[in-house]
Amino acid sequence: MLFCMVNRISVRVRRRDFTRLISASFLNVVAWNILSVYAIVQLNSARSAIVAFSMPFWTTIIEWLLGQSPTPSQRVAIAISSVGVAGLVLSASFDPTFNGIGAVVMSGAAFAWACGSVYVKRRPVDMPSAAFTAWALMLGAAMVALFLPLQHEGLFESSLDWQALAACLYATFIGIALCQACWFSLLGTLGPVGSSLVLLGIPPVGVVSSWLLVGATVSTLDIASLVLLLLAAASSLPVVQIFIRRLTAAVRHLY
Repeated sequence: MLFCMVNRISVRVRRRDFTRLISASFLNVVAWNILSVYAIVQLNSARSAIVAFSMPFWTTIIEWLLGQSPTPSQRVAIAISSVGVAGLVLSASFDPTFNGIGAVVMSGAAFAWACGSVYVKRRPVDMPSAAFTAWALMLGAAMVALFLPLQHEGLFESSLDWQALAACLYATFIGIALCQACWFSLLGTLGPVGSSLVLLGIPPVGVVSSWLLVGATVSTLDIASLVLLLLAAASSLPVVQIFIRRLTAAVRHLY
């Protein structure tokens, strides 16, 4: 909200858009964050969180059920990404801490995100993405607070060292606030399926970071799967699609 006020971005919500805003906030903020956090606790492995990136699959299924079929290039990207995600999940399943229930819960988080993405695209709210993000996060925080009584421990009982506090601040301002604003802006450009494919660039960052920061092992299967995910993510970018079309046209011209 402070960012919007400094940059003179209107945060006014029309009455007809308020219900849409609450629904989008519940799916993309509340359901996603609660389910994914509890799944990570169950999985006990950050790399197992890659299950969350089944989003393009769920998004495609939802759009298909609603009568919107993916383009040929998206079908190829989805097929490539499905193999890549399956490879990473298979690799993570070899970890002794891998938990099937946690994987199912994380899939539920991915499904909620996909539903929210399709909903936002089909029921858009007439306001800038920064203002939309501010309202979505504020409403989401209020709804998440309703789940606090379900916790086993009190809100302030856990002690945080400076590293944990720094991680929380990074996740709040960068991972949630900034990236959510980028996501809602991206939805208007590439649509639900295309935007979900772009997110496939995240697992390679997570796996490489876990390797560099916490010494996690990276297998040959991991590397092959990450290459597939990067190819799927890149294929959804407009500049890459233009390049592919021009390359295809050049090849056809030669023959």
